[in-house]
Amino acid sequence: MGGAFMENKIRVLQIGSGHFGQSWLDVVTGFPDTELAGVVDVEPEHLVGAQQRTGLAADRCYTDADQAFAEVQADLVLIVTPPTTHKTLALKALQAGFHVMLEKPLTQTYEEAVELLAASRESGKQVMVSQNYRWRPAIQTAKQLLASQAIGQVGYIEYSFRKAKHIGGWRERSPEIMLEDMSIHHFDIIRYLLEKEAERVHAESFRPAWSWFTGNPSTQVLIQFEHNVRVNYFASWVSRGKETTWNGDIRIVGEKGAVEIIDDRVRFTSADEPPESEGTEVALLAMPFTERAASLQDMVRAIRTGTPPLTSIEDNIHSFRLACAAIDSATSGTTVVL
Repeated sequence: MGGAFMENKIRVLQIGSGHFGQSWLDVVTGFPDTELAGVVDVEPEHLVGAQQRTGLAADRCYTDADQAFAEVQADLVLIVTPPTTHKTLALKALQAGFHVMLEKPLTQTYEEAVELLAASRESGKQVMVSQNYRWRPAIQTAKQLLASQAIGQVGYIEYSFRKAKHIGGWRERSPEIMLEDMSIHHFDIIRYLLEKEAERVHAESFRPAWSWFTGNPSTQVLIQFEHNVRVNYFASWVSRGKETTWNGDIRIVGEKGAVEIIDDRVRFTSADEPPESEGTEVALLAMPFTERAASLQDMVRAIRTGTPPLTSIEDNIHSFRLACAAIDSATSGTTVVL
């Protein structure tokens, strides 16, 4: 049952305590303004692990979400479960009076996302997707440079992501794993940096001969944003040679110069510098919280002030729509107009 007071810690009911959920438990219990009120997981052994990790009492661990919604005194439901469950769990949490925070992606399909958006508006509760890549020093530093008009009007972005990752589980069997599971992070970064929305997308995905994925682990995507800003995006889970960081290598080119994020280091090059110039490295912004802790901090602020979080469902549905459009384009072989 929901309800929070500004002077108190935000009480969190977490749904999902498997591998990734375990690390979320660390975030929730380690953050100064939240406390863990309960945990839900359909696997009893995951709940045992949660108890051992957090010291949570056994009577606050549930295998049934409906029972937890009825019994746990909490303010926020944190959903860390497979995307196929997101819509149902989030709708039930809203109906029970909770604010909702979800791991990405928002839902399984765009139609489900639209349904959840309507429910969130009707509920008056905060609904947020944890797009934690926004809360990284390199991204925040680049954002500040762009906001200062250091490179003027942006013309295009070159974006590359390269990993050779054995993920395991359902992800290695997914038909479009890069676009379904990873590219949403990068598309969200692009939207955040540009402050523009995509208008057209053409994507192709493929499976290199040496791939250990059964589906397509590699993709190339051309995106046209508002004001004719173009993005050339390439990503692969089965790369060879030097890998990128999780942010990827990003080169943002404008009329006055370029901002580059390479190996999580930010460089600025003025258009007045010679072509061989490597530009100037920019000191990264100091941040009290980063990654998922910063996402949680933003949600706590939103609950206490009543103002939407940065990656609210109202904002994130645009990143999710772009990812869905890229999948549609890759599977249909056509350009998708958003």
